[in-house]
Parts: sequence; structure tokens; C-alpha cells
Amino acid sequence: MATASADASAPRSFLGDIDAFHDKLAFINDAGNAIMKVDNSSVLKFNQNRNSLRISTKDQFTVGSVWVADLRHVPYGVSMHGTLSQHDLR
Repeated sequence: MATASADASAPRSFLGDIDAFHDKLAFINDAGNAIMKVDNSSVLKFNQNRNSLRISTKDQFTVGSVWVADLRHVPYGVSMHGTLSQHDLR
């Protein structure tokens, strides 16, 4: 099962699922789409991290597994990038 997770060792400020829903960084819009976003309204001090979220799981996948994501919109622009990465969460 995948969940939004907080990771204290991460260089960004990843919120857990409860905080992400509370801060409206994760929600279902009127069209029924699941929305995940980065905080884009807070004024930050120099070098302060912006709140965001990520999906993580401790499930394991075998070599050759195929992951499919049906994305309606992916952010783009200067210093913006989406990422799909694998980490050993053991």
C-alpha cells in the first residue's frame, strides 16, 4: 500500500498524509481528479524548504515489474522536475 510520507532525513519538507490533506497539498478536485502539489503560496526565507509530499511504499517489486501512471498534468519550468525514484526503505 502506498501512502504519503514524512521523511525527516529528506532535504525537502515532505509532509505526511494528514498534514498534506490539511494544507491542501493533496485533495480530490471537483472533477474527481487526485491532486498532489507543492506549496506555492507561502513566502519563504532564504534557504527554507517548501512543503511537498511524495508517495512511498515498503512493498517490494521484482526486476522486470512495470509501473503505470496515468497523469493528467505534470509540472514543468525552470527548477521544476518530476521524479520517479526508487529507494531502499528497509
